[in-house]
Amino acid sequence: MNGVSLPTHLNSHASSVPILTGTNFSEWKEQVEFTLGVLDLDLALLKDKPDPLTDKSTPEEKTLFNTWERSDRLSIMFLRMTIASNIKTSLPKSENAKDYMKAIEERFKTADKSLAGKLMADLTTIKFDGTRSMHEHELDIKLGQSTIQARKGHHPDARREKPKLFTKAFLQPKFNTDQHQDSPISIGIYQSVAGFGSRIKNLLVP
Repeated sequence: MNGVSLPTHLNSHASSVPILTGTNFSEWKEQVEFTLGVLDLDLALLKDKPDPLTDKSTPEEKTLFNTWERSDRLSIMFLRMTIASNIKTSLPKSENAKDYMKAIEERFKTADKSLAGKLMADLTTIKFDGTRSMHEHELDIKLGQSTIQARKGHHPDARREKPKLFTKAFLQPKFNTDQHQDSPISIGIYQSVAGFGSRIKNLLVP
């Protein structure tokens, strides 16, 4: 690929990556790493800069160095193309793409943890109160599952939650299975919700 077509090629791939706005870091990082990997440009994100070339450098060392420099240059270009302008201006200057990505991650990991914490709180307090169908209630839980899965490991409390905490929290007092052991409705609701609670637990624990 020649130098003239390369910027256009990068731009076409960058357009498929969501712009980093500050609330979508996990999704953005996943898409960036995947795209650079497909383009075979992720070496600089995976490896530190090789030692400088010398007169004694082998052909393999020269190839590695040149490949890394190209990856580093184009990776930084790609990262900047997928970051909102107001965020780019607030990021510190970095020597290479790997450090640049670390700076971005450091900037947004706190925001991601806060969002994960809110999702955890929502899942431990959501209740089936009978005002909507059980199907709609389950869809809300599934949405919470998928969102937490995208941020798996970002919140320390996620690894300590137990299925019972989720399943019991989903039910209003009138549906509490401890009080209505003989009620087919309460048992059915409990079993359905318990299944989702277990799946949430599986998502949160590696």
